[in-house]
Amino acid sequence: MRATLPLSAAVLFTISCAGVPSASPSASASASANGATVGTSVARADEQAAIRAQSEAFTRAVNARDLETLAALHTTDAVIKYPDGAVTDVAGMRSEWSNAFGAPSVRFTDAITKIEVASSGDIAWDYSRWSLDTGDGSRGGGATRTWRKVGGVWKISTNVAWQDG
Repeated sequence: MRATLPLSAAVLFTISCAGVPSASPSASASASANGATVGTSVARADEQAAIRAQSEAFTRAVNARDLETLAALHTTDAVIKYPDGAVTDVAGMRSEWSNAFGAPSVRFTDAITKIEVASSGDIAWDYSRWSLDTGDGSRGGGATRTWRKVGGVWKISTNVAWQDG
């Protein structure tokens, strides 16, 4: 019997930051390095690095089926939209992830291709490409996430994922 994984499409929504190098502190505000918008300060590069680290934590948590870490990586009012539906709170996310994690296996990858941090330094967005193999099939697509800094920590506040094909 094939596991139903609406979240698998959502879990896909994410984020490991493979292949996006840190921005050079001397780059201009309009310059671009491998798809990551860079600023004139070390702070901008530091913010991008922090978002990449959170994205990598997300990918590790999905592959470990770690509900607690996944919930902690999102704001309490996060909205996740994926091909099969949407969730608008942490309880809904936990339920969807629990269903997804019932699959025979979970192998998730994610690669951020662009990160932009607002000049305010407390809001950012990224674009990524993801893939998910659940043992009964694999799929892939893209995602756009909005990140919000909460208590000095970047958290996912919106995540819109789509499946290719």
